[in-house]
Amino acid sequence: MAKKVASAGLANPLKLDGILRAAGAAVTFDGNGVSLTDWVFTLKDLNPANIVTIKTNAGQYHSQTINGQSVETLDAATMGLFPAVATDQVDAYLAAHPELIATAS
Repeated sequence: MAKKVASAGLANPLKLDGILRAAGAAVTFDGNGVSLTDWVFTLKDLNPANIVTIKTNAGQYHSQTINGQSVETLDAATMGLFPAVATDQVDAYLAAHPELIATAS
């Protein structure tokens, strides 16, 4: 999806408006006060080939019933990802946990 969006021309305001409108119904964005348009413009020079998609729970469901409620939980490898993000150690963490890396199918 990132390759298609980037090839559409993020620097072109008219194309960007069309992309945002098309994605609007399918995407939830919490920019912590930054608009989606401003956030997307900061990504305009990002090369989609350099993006790595991460799977939580190695792409598996972890359904449990807790207090009568059906919930999804995170496995230990996924929980370990949070401190790796906080300490800017994601590359090393993913090298140790390749099951979290999504591959093209």
